[in-house]
Amino acid sequence: MPYGLALHTTSTQLGLALIDCADMHQNHVRTCSHDLGRDMVTHLHLHTLEFLAPYTWSDLSFIAIAKGPGSFTSTRLGVVMARTIGQQLGIPVFGISTLEAAAYADVRSRSSDLGKVAVSSHTERDRAVELEAARGEVFAGIYHYDGDRGEMVCLQADAAMSPQAWQDTLASRSVLPISLKLDRADVIRDTTAMATLAQQRWQRGDRPTWSEVTPFYGQHPVT
Repeated sequence: MPYGLALHTTSTQLGLALIDCADMHQNHVRTCSHDLGRDMVTHLHLHTLEFLAPYTWSDLSFIAIAKGPGSFTSTRLGVVMARTIGQQLGIPVFGISTLEAAAYADVRSRSSDLGKVAVSSHTERDRAVELEAARGEVFAGIYHYDGDRGEMVCLQADAAMSPQAWQDTLASRSVLPISLKLDRADVIRDTTAMATLAQQRWQRGDRPTWSEVTPFYGQHPVT
């Protein structure tokens, strides 16, 4: 039975999720998290192997990875690991924005039936996601939930900007989306959302290669 593995490493927390690729109801996702701090570099692979058991790498049909924005070092570690596994196994690697995962998780959390997200109006489908960044900036993006495809559509690409520039961006829109202000990822919820998004894309026939996934840092780690 094929499985998909999701990895979330954009902060000091490691999020892991395993989903059955053929599960059409998307209700059965096994998850765990570890607060690793600076130990992410030494413990990432070990915790992933422990979580995957009793399955092995050969049981995977795809990998989903949070590609950022987030911590420069942790994001890079996760993306490199996912790309390496995808290349060695010859399986798809889905790079998913940290902000997109949070937007989709919020849409799902407002539905009583996790297998079918229900929203009653167009405005309830839009999410403006804001994540604290360094140097007084915010990472921000706007996403729309496409109910027909069960998918998130990016309305404004993730970017780092000043809080004022972000407020000006929101004020320029004719309809205000639901605002999500994050100080960090809700790692279990967002990793589950990543697994589900990747599973839906895999079921549709999407097969992105490892080389297509690049990290989004948003800010230079030094300047």
